[in-house]
Amino acid sequence: MLKGIVSFSISILMLITPASSMIAQTREFKALEQDNAVVITLQQIPNFETYKKIYMASFFQAYKSCSEQDLGIDEPLEEHLEHLFLKHFEEINSHPEHFICFEAQKNKEVVGYAVFKRMDNSDWIYLSTLLVDPLAQRLGIGKKLMFSVLKTEPCINKIILNTRRVNSKAISFYKKLGFVDSTYIDKTYMELAPILVGLELNI
Repeated sequence: MLKGIVSFSISILMLITPASSMIAQTREFKALEQDNAVVITLQQIPNFETYKKIYMASFFQAYKSCSEQDLGIDEPLEEHLEHLFLKHFEEINSHPEHFICFEAQKNKEVVGYAVFKRMDNSDWIYLSTLLVDPLAQRLGIGKKLMFSVLKTEPCINKIILNTRRVNSKAISFYKKLGFVDSTYIDKTYMELAPILVGLELNI
């Protein structure tokens, strides 16, 4: 059972967000990577600047060798990523109740994010983004971020996601975790459907 993969201990801290005076829950998942701790925190909304920095670096690293035609875009890659990020962050900021956001820190430095979107009337969940700073990849952080959601959403029975067909490294990573091909395309990315693949993992 995949739920057994995640064996993090949980401590709960209630924080007050000054800007909105809303009460947000932060759960802290701690795991040891040899001698270095990886701390994964559940947040209401990711920090804009830090999230954008890792978003841009991760996707630029993944797609920098691809042509605009392969990516299905008609603008420079950096501009395209900027537009996608702003659209994505606005969706999170406008409807935070629909999203579950995890932040990973290693040696007290933010190195990754996973953002999941709840699906209406469903025990499925959609992985909107899984990002790890290129300098911190291949350390198991992406896997820890991925399966943290099983601690906060124990009733889900399927994780689904979309990525570009040319993102072979990401597809290989997900398939090593047990994901298989899916026909699902999230409505947010329907205009990119011809160049996307769907993947799903039954829990």
